[in-house]
Parts: sequence; C-alpha cells; structure tokens
Amino acid sequence: LLTLASVAGAQENFLISPVNFAGGVEPGISSAAAELNNRGVEKALTEGNYEAATTLFRQSIESDARCLQCRYNLGASLFHLEKYDDGEKVFTDLISLAPTYAY
Repeated sequence: LLTLASVAGAQENFLISPVNFAGGVEPGISSAAAELNNRGVEKALTEGNYEAATTLFRQSIESDARCLQCRYNLGASLFHLEKYDDGEKVFTDLISLAPTYAY
C-alpha cells in the first residue's frame, strides 16, 4: 500500500495526462468527460492550479465513471496537493476497478 512516507516529496512522479477521446487512450469514454479531464490537465500543467484541476477531474468522473485516466489524474492531482490519504483512496479504488489498466 501507499504510505505517506513513500510518497512525500514524490509528486513529480505522478504524471497527469489528457484523454484522447478521438479513438486512442480510452475508447467509449464520453466526449464531455474527456473535455473536463483535459481542461483539468491544462489547469494542472500550464497553470499549476491543482485545486481547480481536482474539481475538473471530479466533474469528469461524475460525467462518465468509466474514465480511468480521469480517476488516475484525480489521484495524481490530490498527491500534488499533498492530500495523500485522499489520493491513496482514489488509487486504491482505481486498482480495484481495473487491476490490469496501464497506469
């Protein structure tokens, strides 16, 4: 399991990435979820605004719960905010949902 000691200071190892809804990364994901996720990616990577990114990632998951990249990005964003317990829960849930997903 992830622990605070194993992740403290390691936020740069959690890469946030967009969803290619034009037929690449996660086929079948709604364009609304992908759009919200990709806006979150932009907030995180270009503005460094992980609070806003977290909100957008949560909205993307509400829009389409099947979006695994959205869930990963939420967890990564929470780690960047040093909300390790919340991030750990997101990652644990993600692994339960899709143990073979390429993280």
